[in-house]
Amino acid sequence: MKTYKIILIIGLWIIFALLQILSVRPLLEIGNTALIVFFTVFVFMCIVVNFAVDVFFRYSKIFEQTHFQQVINIIALVVFSLILVIGLSTVGVFLFFSKDIFYNILKILPLEILIYILVLSLIILRNKIEIQEIIAEEAPQNEITEILPISVEKISQISVKNGAQVHIIQLGEILFIQADGDYVNIHTVEKKYLKEQTMKFFEQRLPADIFLRVHRSYIVNIEYITRIEKAEKDTQTLTLKNGEKIRASLNGYRLLKEKLGL
Repeated sequence: MKTYKIILIIGLWIIFALLQILSVRPLLEIGNTALIVFFTVFVFMCIVVNFAVDVFFRYSKIFEQTHFQQVINIIALVVFSLILVIGLSTVGVFLFFSKDIFYNILKILPLEILIYILVLSLIILRNKIEIQEIIAEEAPQNEITEILPISVEKISQISVKNGAQVHIIQLGEILFIQADGDYVNIHTVEKKYLKEQTMKFFEQRLPADIFLRVHRSYIVNIEYITRIEKAEKDTQTLTLKNGEKIRASLNGYRLLKEKLGL
């Protein structure tokens, strides 16, 4: 996860804590110190749970489970995190303040539990959407791999017509091919060519020992890759010899590692 996203999440939780303090302050007959302690612990644990949920959804492969197993796991996650967050928050007040203050805090617990469940539900929904987008992004590539006809003839060069001219591109000149609607952009060492053809066409016909579809939008010549770096969640950045940078999806990166023997 990028630094700015971490800062954004922490900032949002802090704002959430301040709004909570301002909203419940008139309802309680306690000092500001106890209220600040309660919400400081509450929000700190919420931040911890937020990042823990992100990690859980990223590595648990929960969406490969049955619907019943998913529901059970998510309910268990909500209950466990709720006990952790609310429990530690109230224990902090119980240990350091009087019983009167503690009992006052207990008055707002039902409200805090409801708000926490709603916020956690939004976090879980956000993670679910992100994971499903990754799965949807990689599905076309997986489907193409499964239905590839064995007898498709490989190509040794690509011709691109530009007005009255026809450019012949040798495969060794190609850095990568990028999807552009119903067209593709063929990036070579010297220039870029637009051709009316599909990514599927080139994925099937380019030599598999040199070219690899690392993303739904990119087919790369692996001989031009000089560096592989972690980018956003489940995404890698490939740097080519000319300095160009392209993205590799989670499945594309796995195929690339197999191809390069990493």
